[in-house]
Amino acid sequence: MPDFLFRFDANQRVGAGHLMRCVALIEGLLERSYSVRVQGDISKPYSDRLEQLGVLRVDNDHKINAKCIFIDDYRDLSELISEEQTHAPVVIFEDNGHRSSPAVKLVISAFGNKLQLKHRYPNARICCGIGYLSFRAEIQRAKIQNRVQHLNVTTGNLVGMAQQMKVIITFGATVQQDLINRVIRVLDGILHESCAVTVYAPVEFNFPDCDRPIYFEPITEAFFRNVVTADLVICAAGQTFLELLYIGIPVVGLVIATNQIDCATHLRSLGATVIEFLDSLEAELTQILLEKWPRLHKNTTEIINEFNESGERNKQISTRIQDLIGYRETELLSHLSNLIL
Repeated sequence: MPDFLFRFDANQRVGAGHLMRCVALIEGLLERSYSVRVQGDISKPYSDRLEQLGVLRVDNDHKINAKCIFIDDYRDLSELISEEQTHAPVVIFEDNGHRSSPAVKLVISAFGNKLQLKHRYPNARICCGIGYLSFRAEIQRAKIQNRVQHLNVTTGNLVGMAQQMKVIITFGATVQQDLINRVIRVLDGILHESCAVTVYAPVEFNFPDCDRPIYFEPITEAFFRNVVTADLVICAAGQTFLELLYIGIPVVGLVIATNQIDCATHLRSLGATVIEFLDSLEAELTQILLEKWPRLHKNTTEIINEFNESGERNKQISTRIQDLIGYRETELLSHLSNLIL
């Protein structure tokens, strides 16, 4: 019987945010020699991440027992826990605001209301706050890579950087063709002609006619190694948004799902750039680009001061998030350990 069974999906329908935040905890548990299994609808390339960690996946039809069940899924708990598993303590990551179960012994919620959660889960320990989030090793490495890259930037090569500016668009594992094409049209009307645009998506599709080539890249494990060289990333205001801010990448987050609203609101209070209403996407994104990233459309002679100002702004936001996130990871892992004693 494994110590922990994680239940989550990662595919084109729900995205990969559930996987990414669970991986950080799985890494911590594996380092402490606990056994972990994963169950859920997980498509490539996300299933490859689990294989690289050495974590075994369990077929969805198999009712496996575990000492503790960890759920990062918004469906009703009765759909996720079989009768054979009801004896095990349950941990849930975030919540949809409508569930309740006496089997839940620990609730982790970065942006939830502690009193409301305690009312629904009276038998559970409630861990609320962004401090209970943590980042997987891949993100830690990307942050170091980004820091080294900026240390190597000198005034002498800043002008040269203007000739290789690039903007990345990604909405993770979900297919958002119409939204991506709306963003592309805005960028094409504003960006400097030397600025390249790359779309990271699970599948390739037709882009609108533009004055510049639009490049497609599949989402692979190399994404975060490549993204640190971007001058700007436009993504959904979820897990990837949070990770990019932590790394120190210039980023605009778009709220494309209701479960991203609380995250976006909190991160905006820390200085992050968020577009909450997609109905006004074109107008808001245009204004943001003109005001916050003029380097992407100005003459290259104006690059130096703006690069320094933009870099300092990103560094400040990254530092704020670094100070808030992860400082309770050890405490959280201790709570998980206690559940299987």
